[in-house]
Amino acid sequence: MRPHIVLTKRVCVCVCVCVWCVCCRFTINFKVAGSDDIAFHLTPCMMEGVVMRNSYMGGYWGEQENELSCCPFQQGQYFEISIRCGIRRYKVYVNGQHLCNFTHRIHPFGKVDRLEVIGDVQLSYIHF
Repeated sequence: MRPHIVLTKRVCVCVCVCVWCVCCRFTINFKVAGSDDIAFHLTPCMMEGVVMRNSYMGGYWGEQENELSCCPFQQGQYFEISIRCGIRRYKVYVNGQHLCNFTHRIHPFGKVDRLEVIGDVQLSYIHF
């Protein structure tokens, strides 16, 4: 699914998903207008117990971030993921609890115009 969005500071994108029992990972991408670039790539990997974060610019992936004390995602569960766009970083919350931050790598972040959700999940809603 690829709804059109416009990111500005203090905008919050909420995605509610049910992770299917067969799902090993899923991805949420904030895509940049007029390119294949990805300003923010979030991939929870349930089997590995990590949440990968990265960006894709000019045909190259950046340095991957995945340090977290825990991975709250589990197969067969519903999750509300809130991604808040701040001036310097994205702030990710899962079910109301802060999970991680991701510093903006693509400036201005207002170039983001699409949200992409990929994987074996059922979307309940997307709210801007």
